[in-house]
Amino acid sequence: MTKFISLLLATAALAATSASAVTVTGATKIRVTNALPLTDYVQIAELQAFDFNGVNVALAANGGTPSGNHSVPPDCYNCDPVYAINGNTNWSNGGFHSAYPASAGYFEVSFAAANLASLTIFGRPELYMTGRDAYNVTIFNGRGTTLYSGYLDGRDVASVSTTFTAGGVPEPASWAMLIAGFGLTGAAARRRRMVAVAA
Repeated sequence: MTKFISLLLATAALAATSASAVTVTGATKIRVTNALPLTDYVQIAELQAFDFNGVNVALAANGGTPSGNHSVPPDCYNCDPVYAINGNTNWSNGGFHSAYPASAGYFEVSFAAANLASLTIFGRPELYMTGRDAYNVTIFNGRGTTLYSGYLDGRDVASVSTTFTAGGVPEPASWAMLIAGFGLTGAAARRRRMVAVAA
């Protein structure tokens, strides 16, 4: 009986661990703002959002559509939002630079609905340890519902990432195996009880 209880507790702990993982299903837009209020601008060399098939859905060549309030010449050349989703992670070839500091400056990319596996933001390497690489990230679905909201600190690294788990309903075979396992566990417990009563 103690083995049965231990198995049940281990299963419950595994379920609790899985439930706390973040799943981003049906995402259509990512919004990035500066995480340090009233201090600095948003600078992004490249934003990558991969689905579970390994496709960067944010990439312009894959249908990603950028927007944002960006700096314009003569203040900044190659700072248009499209430079942050062109597949080039090197800032010297362009990137997004917001026109306003803090939350007034933002970058957004919209794409066809996707289940996201990861999000990576490449910052501006020569400005490490500045607030320009501290990001608030919000991911929305097509109805505008927030699917994920978090902080990514890229102030001392070339890029910063977060990963998401695959979500959805388990396959029928998984359900069948789970039910069979509970049935066998119950049968074993009942058989032990019957043997103990007979002895």
